[in-house]
Amino acid sequence: MKKRVLVVDDDPAIIQVYQMALSRSFDLSVAYNGREALEAASAQTPDLVIMDVMMPEMDGLAAMAKIKENDATAKVPVILVTAQVRHKDVLSGYNSGADYYITKPFTSRELMNGINLFLGEKEA
Repeated sequence: MKKRVLVVDDDPAIIQVYQMALSRSFDLSVAYNGREALEAASAQTPDLVIMDVMMPEMDGLAAMAKIKENDATAKVPVILVTAQVRHKDVLSGYNSGADYYITKPFTSRELMNGINLFLGEKEA
């Protein structure tokens, strides 16, 4: 059975990149903002969340905090993906509860390395 991955980004082009890179190996769910991410995570608990930080309605940090507060999803690893590359931004992501942090632009290898830390070796 494929592991369930929830990808969250407000950019449809980035969502398409995730779908092309991951849909063969994982059962993907998609959300376009933090509120949709919370709904998707409570409807069907993912094995991993890959989430953009800067999004409308609810940003990734706020959504991740809610995911980590919920008993049903608290142990789900969250990989934050963002264009914020300053050391203090990365540190803030980890201090907010991120399990891993990837900065944009990223390669498929970097993405898979992050995923493999939590879900084991898969080919993209």
